[in-house]
Amino acid sequence: MRSFASGIDLSADLQCEFDGKPFSLTASGRQIVVDVPDLASCIKIVRNRPARHQIRHDLARLNSFLNDLQITLELRINGNCVAITGFKMDAPLESLLGFKRLKLYPLAIFKSAIRRR
Repeated sequence: MRSFASGIDLSADLQCEFDGKPFSLTASGRQIVVDVPDLASCIKIVRNRPARHQIRHDLARLNSFLNDLQITLELRINGNCVAITGFKMDAPLESLLGFKRLKLYPLAIFKSAIRRR
């Protein structure tokens, strides 16, 4: 993909539904935010891809695309940021797990998991 030296500015405000659960996708400037209602919905959305694809492969392709366009993608559960990926993202700890450019927020993930109970 061609690299865009100046990036791209986005603007979006979408209300979506997946498997009967609503979620939002918003974009402003060079940031995309996906906000899902709960951890179970988040997992279903992330797992919804062709079976032959590994999550690391898909994440690498997504990061390449986001990096070329100088965009970051933030994943939120019920308004709390649980992960960020994209442009100039570096995550040394997550690299040990094979997710070089995915910054995880374990406390926020944990809170969203216990919130459901």
